[in-house]
Amino acid sequence: MLLEIKNLTSFYGDAQILFDINLNVEEGTVVGLFGRNGAGKSTTFRSIMGFSSPQCQGEIKYKGQDITTLPPYKIAKMGIGWVPEDRRIFPNLTIKENLLLGEKSESRSSDSPDRKKITLDDVYRYFPVLKKMERKWGCEMSGGEQQMLTIGRTLMSNPDLILLDEPTEGLAPLIADQVMNMVLEIKKEYGMALIVVEQFSPHFISFMDHCYVMDIGEIIYDGSPEKLEKDHELQQKLLGVG
Repeated sequence: MLLEIKNLTSFYGDAQILFDINLNVEEGTVVGLFGRNGAGKSTTFRSIMGFSSPQCQGEIKYKGQDITTLPPYKIAKMGIGWVPEDRRIFPNLTIKENLLLGEKSESRSSDSPDRKKITLDDVYRYFPVLKKMERKWGCEMSGGEQQMLTIGRTLMSNPDLILLDEPTEGLAPLIADQVMNMVLEIKKEYGMALIVVEQFSPHFISFMDHCYVMDIGEIIYDGSPEKLEKDHELQQKLLGVG
């Protein structure tokens, strides 16, 4: 198992946000994490990445190692990449400089020598608009271009697992489809695993291997995407859609 979360609870101060979360991700799979706004999805990602807030209890294992108390830079170095909802690009750096900031000296291939390393040229191959704009400042980019840049910067660290926090939020439908299709092609070529946080959509669920649904800090569905996709009554019950 690539990632194992057992009985995770998380707090902001005295307020408990997550309640005994259990979640697993196998190597090379795509896992969907659905739920309404405020369900605790982003807090789950922050807990995985080791941010000092929220405060966590429980166990988070990555490649068999307990990472629950590790700082974010060590977790990232181990091979977990995060594409945050708010993108967090550097507006006063060029696009190329933003991408190079994501590069690290050692590749994930240290423990998987047969895997290809993602380079700057690979990022440009998947997102050619970034190559055309590489000398422009981050502040000159559109929302869709910023999302491509954030994903590209994360890929430069050659992660085995990427946390995608609402990657299509605020994007036009066509751009959203382009971004997700590129992510899936990259995942297929390089064999990485993905956890995708999104609002429920039949389009997104169709490419997932497993699904979780959260509500008020708890996992209320843990099962196959096919069952969730076909059962409209279940969608209505869990997500208020369908």
